[in-house]
Amino acid sequence: MDTSGFSQVGRYGTLSLLKRQASGTSDGDGIITSFGIDDEELTFGSSTTCGVRLYYTDVEAIHCRLVFEERKVSVIHLLEKYERC
Repeated sequence: MDTSGFSQVGRYGTLSLLKRQASGTSDGDGIITSFGIDDEELTFGSSTTCGVRLYYTDVEAIHCRLVFEERKVSVIHLLEKYERC
C-alpha cells in the first residue's frame, strides 16, 4: 500500500481508511486517509472515548482493541453483544 501521500507515520505504524472497491475492478488502493498509531492500545467502537469511532448500530461501545506488545500486535474482539444471546 502506497502511503507516500500521507505523512502520518506513527510509532506503531499507520492505519489507513480504504475506499471500497467494486468487485472485478482494479482501481488501486483507493486510500481515503491515514493516521499514525502512537499508543500501545487503540480502541474501535461507538463510544466517544474510542481512538477510532464507528457510527454503525451493530457496533458496541468498545468493539475491539489493537494491543501492541514487544513489536507484535494482537486484535482483541470484545464479544459482549454476542455473549448475551
